[in-house]
Amino acid sequence: MMHSGIFTGSKLPALALKATFMACAIVPSIATAAPPAYQYLPLRGIHAVGRGVSADGGVVAGFDLAPSGLTSYRAFRWTAATGTEYFGTLGGDRSIGTGVSANGATVIGYSDGGPFGRDERAFRWTRDEGMQELGTLGGDRSRAYGISADGTRIVGDSDSSPFGFGRRAFLWTGTVGMRSLGTLPNGNNSKAEAISADGTTIVGVSDSYPLGDRAFRWTEDTGMQDIGTLGGTSTVASSVSADGSVVVGFSKNAAGASRAFRWTNQTGIQDIGGLPGFETSTATAVSPDGAVVFGTSRNGGEDGTVFMWTEALGVVNFRTYLEGLGVNMWGRGLQVVAGVSLDGTTVTGIGSDTAFRITGLALPAPSSAAIALTVSLASLRRKR
Repeated sequence: MMHSGIFTGSKLPALALKATFMACAIVPSIATAAPPAYQYLPLRGIHAVGRGVSADGGVVAGFDLAPSGLTSYRAFRWTAATGTEYFGTLGGDRSIGTGVSANGATVIGYSDGGPFGRDERAFRWTRDEGMQELGTLGGDRSRAYGISADGTRIVGDSDSSPFGFGRRAFLWTGTVGMRSLGTLPNGNNSKAEAISADGTTIVGVSDSYPLGDRAFRWTEDTGMQDIGTLGGTSTVASSVSADGSVVVGFSKNAAGASRAFRWTNQTGIQDIGGLPGFETSTATAVSPDGAVVFGTSRNGGEDGTVFMWTEALGVVNFRTYLEGLGVNMWGRGLQVVAGVSLDGTTVTGIGSDTAFRITGLALPAPSSAAIALTVSLASLRRKR
């Protein structure tokens, strides 16, 4: 095991130098490649979140809070070439952008307003069609959270009766409209959090009496399947790989603490841990091939610290990793990584209460030896 921060002198011991040369030999590009670029998106709001990113990282979708009031959230679509485009609402006070298609042309989310008053409705936006309401499953409210790469399949949740009793995960397509995915056995509520890029696999959470809240994975062939827990009473799936084979999220363990997990059909649900010294961990996003997981470790109500996980390396502090690659992180926040581009070069999320974009990444991450080296060197820089 390599412990960062052990060496504080101006020179590394011979053993460390040998490890340095070995790591550079394994991944020679890590020393010569241009560092990733961190940028805050130039939005007008006092609080902004990047929720989705296009396949090449060029388009970011999300929402921000305008200075005029606490309810005036607006969904946005941002590109470096055209800047920020705000969508307005369906007639009410706010709209929330939650995802974007691979080509960046279709944005999803939810908005209040119109004939349904303050009740929220899922929407799909394109420049040609504007903001299109997706309807409900019979109730007053619906929200969209995930979109397939081609933009044709959208998932979320909706009230299933006009009295607000029971919410159902849904799948929406232009040909069928909104379709309920049901619940796990003896359940009353379900929510679809994400859909795979290829559109085959949906993940989320459903209650299931008497088990409690359980993460599910849904396909046309299998229906809604409970993927288990880490020994506790609840599990929530938050993201899924491009082909649907890897699911990530968080689960309570036997002690009642929330822990980040990674699931595959071969391994089942696995605790991937968290950063040392933190009480809980949550997985928030996964790379397209499922090899790299992003999450947050936190204590109590703190904003938390973002981590990156790979099977070879385990959990590392993502900020420290970026610093090791030469990114200047002074004054730049990292609170949540919410989206990863299909080409593995870009992530988006929230840092210091505003949306960010980090470009120039190479996911899956470099070898464990190279990453361990960057983490160690970043620690050395801070201590000098």
